[in-house]
Amino acid sequence: MTKIAVIVSPKGISDAGGVERVMLYVRQALRSQAYTVILLDSHFLAHSTLGRTLAFLLNGRRSFFWQSLLLSYFAEKFRRRGAFVIANGYSSFLARADLLFSHGSMHGFRVAKAESLENGKRWKLKLFGFEEFMEMIAGQRAKKVLAVSPNAAREWQRYYRISAKKIRMLPNTVDTAHFKPKDSILRASAGEPDSGGGSGRLLRVLFVGRLEWRKGIDKVKAFAEYCHEQHLPVRFTLVAPDARGSEHFMHLPNLSIKIGIPYAQMPDIYTACDVVYFPSRYEGFEMITLEALACGIPVVGSRVGAIGYLLDKKFPGVYPAFTQGSEHLHGVLMHAAEEWSDTPRKYTLHEMVEKEFGIAKWSGRLLEIMGEAHV
Repeated sequence: MTKIAVIVSPKGISDAGGVERVMLYVRQALRSQAYTVILLDSHFLAHSTLGRTLAFLLNGRRSFFWQSLLLSYFAEKFRRRGAFVIANGYSSFLARADLLFSHGSMHGFRVAKAESLENGKRWKLKLFGFEEFMEMIAGQRAKKVLAVSPNAAREWQRYYRISAKKIRMLPNTVDTAHFKPKDSILRASAGEPDSGGGSGRLLRVLFVGRLEWRKGIDKVKAFAEYCHEQHLPVRFTLVAPDARGSEHFMHLPNLSIKIGIPYAQMPDIYTACDVVYFPSRYEGFEMITLEALACGIPVVGSRVGAIGYLLDKKFPGVYPAFTQGSEHLHGVLMHAAEEWSDTPRKYTLHEMVEKEFGIAKWSGRLLEIMGEAHV
């Protein structure tokens, strides 16, 4: 009997975005178990008769709602034929998904954002937006909710009243065959300093993500300006998917921006730096942190997402960025770079990441949870 699984991922499956890459790993795990995998995404809708008929809705206001509604229809259609349905957040909110990935929550993000609002506006947190209602409905209709972090699980229980009995934990994974350290000998032969740890040595700081408030890019800018004003030997590299927000950094000579770096080149980006600085305000479980650690590069950042999870587990190579100011932050970054400048230690860190977050272990856990949902 043919086993069929449906993955609902509006932006498709690829090695680009976080959700899209997780779904890539899901498809690999399913195919290893002889599943025929059907992808429901925007491309599927655009080439369907129903999608072409209702294209004016998919390209208009509230397009995300109509897209989710149509994807719900197709997901349910396949489910009634015996397919196993895997969805993400509110991607197909009316479908009765067998597994629903929770990469965080829309309401949780709004709560995090409200920390910067005046008290007079905080009453808005009691209201739910379209996406939040859709997430809540999706979670209530799903058989199992896969939370990528304890915080994501708590948010779905607290905000969306999802029973803890149907929530399962599945932190994100990383391809450790792709992300791995680069030998110091190779770094030196490429004309790169071996480490930024020593006194007076260049400290190379990396940020990966969109140049937006949610990712804490204002904190990166403030710290880069401080280092420039203090004439500190610190060089910043920002890697972003697009150029939006890059104009705010043009005045900084100690900073360069790389746009749209392909997945294949990302290990070289990580290993060319000494430390990753990621002061994000809200994350589900960012893959950036796992990628850096798999390359033997330490990460300093906010206690959210993967960083918060790893700090709680006392996993090595991760450091909290406190709020004592730029001078203190510089010391933390220097300390992290020094601790992990030794090549053998980098490989030890890589092995620890592989053991705890490697694709093999992650896939095994996913298949276990699928078995629970089948019952």
